[in-house]
Amino acid sequence: MGLELGLRYRNAASLRVAWRDGLQHGGCVLPEQVEDLEENVLLRLTLRVGDARFGLEARSGQPVPGAGRMLVFESADRLAELGAWIETLQGSSSDPVSPPDMDGGPSEPATRPQDGSDWKAEPGSIVPIYVLKFETIRGFEAQASAWQNEGQVEIAYEEAEATAGQPARLRLTLPGHNIFEIPAWIEALQPSLRLRVPVNHAEFRKALLHPQSAMGRTRREREAPEDEQETPHLLRLSEENAEPEDELPLRQRIRRMGVEDKINLALSGDREARLALATDTNRAIHHYLLKNQRITVDEIAFMARQPSLNPDVLLKIAENTQYVQNQQVVKGLVLNAKTPVSTAIRLLDRLPKGELMALSRRSNMRKQLVMAAKKKLGGA
Repeated sequence: MGLELGLRYRNAASLRVAWRDGLQHGGCVLPEQVEDLEENVLLRLTLRVGDARFGLEARSGQPVPGAGRMLVFESADRLAELGAWIETLQGSSSDPVSPPDMDGGPSEPATRPQDGSDWKAEPGSIVPIYVLKFETIRGFEAQASAWQNEGQVEIAYEEAEATAGQPARLRLTLPGHNIFEIPAWIEALQPSLRLRVPVNHAEFRKALLHPQSAMGRTRREREAPEDEQETPHLLRLSEENAEPEDELPLRQRIRRMGVEDKINLALSGDREARLALATDTNRAIHHYLLKNQRITVDEIAFMARQPSLNPDVLLKIAENTQYVQNQQVVKGLVLNAKTPVSTAIRLLDRLPKGELMALSRRSNMRKQLVMAAKKKLGGA
């Protein structure tokens, strides 16, 4: 389904009359200027009043002599939503009523703003996500050079569930856990899946520039020409279109970030962001949390307890004289199995006797640590 048609109404009164006379029964008549439209063609119809718009899928029916061609709506649920949407439109019943104008016909290709500003699915709809995972920077560069001007991404993938004209997302995963989430629009399904992405979208431009970044250049220099893959790995996901990106839960937004964005967040983020990044699977991020000038000792204590924290970061915490003055930080480091055992033993001197006694009775701790605790108690 690559065809889009639009009907523009002068005002809300005109649309309400159209709803009463035909739309509410599940269809409408397209004006006669739609000459090349055949019967039983699936398309997307957009109804417009001023800046307000409503889109729904429809199927072309038989010609209506002297009027145009019948159009039948595909979804009863969307029809009900259309009625509710019309009720929200502002306008007076005394406004002049006139028939709609066509916004476009079969020969006019559907377009989208270049910045992706309205590439959004209707609330509650299912958005297909196409994940392209590149193993090398060279492989990404070979593909991206064909995308950067037109924003057209062709994927050798047989898509059966989506429809052309449907909003989607393209998720580019580059080496080093760099992830770029880009709004997209399904332009065609045959002979291969073709997506259109907004060439001026910030995330798309950032992805295209990544090979020239310091991180991208370093990885590229490590790659041998024979490492370059011909095609990226493709994963197809489906996800319910929920909140806008800036309203998603913080941890979900962080999962979609690339390394550079995570680093910037670690350096400047607030307490919630710092605590979330302390459990991030990319351990290289943990180093930058210690450089955040607003990090607090209780956050350091939280980090010291995390077995997923980078062991080098645990060591840095243990070597900071200010941090190890806090008993909770010391306890977290001693009990953390990822803290080097020699460091944990050295910190036993900073634990009170009660904590040492509890540690000496633990059966699930490292034996060297338990023996050292018992030795200190015996000499106490």
